[in-house]
Amino acid sequence: AAHGQPADDGANHPVAKEFLDALASDLNMSAALAAVNGWIAQESANPAEDLAAFDVINSVLNVAPLVDNNGNAVDTLEAAETSSSIEPEEWCWRLDAARQAKDYETADALRQELTDAGYEVRTTPEGTVAQRKLA
Repeated sequence: AAHGQPADDGANHPVAKEFLDALASDLNMSAALAAVNGWIAQESANPAEDLAAFDVINSVLNVAPLVDNNGNAVDTLEAAETSSSIEPEEWCWRLDAARQAKDYETADALRQELTDAGYEVRTTPEGTVAQRKLA
């Protein structure tokens, strides 16, 4: 399977779907985390499916370290900063999700990462906006 394949399939997992649906409903973090909390205590019937779902959930929460092909831990923020593929909208969304969850330390770290990557970060009524600074 291609590297991105499990995460693609993982979004169809019932827990991942419940998690994503809760976030889509006004970033309802408590409902999203409740879906995950009940699930993680259960015995896994299908570890491959559950891992794919976990990858989807972790792509939002960023609670577990990702590993590269050599098994070395990869810091997601660092990886995004060093690659040219930083997606400001996704980082802004994660910053808003962290702020909604009252995780101000993570929100501040995400804001700093965006700033360090050359973006001007502004908070608007619609959410956080990042714009590439002109040189």
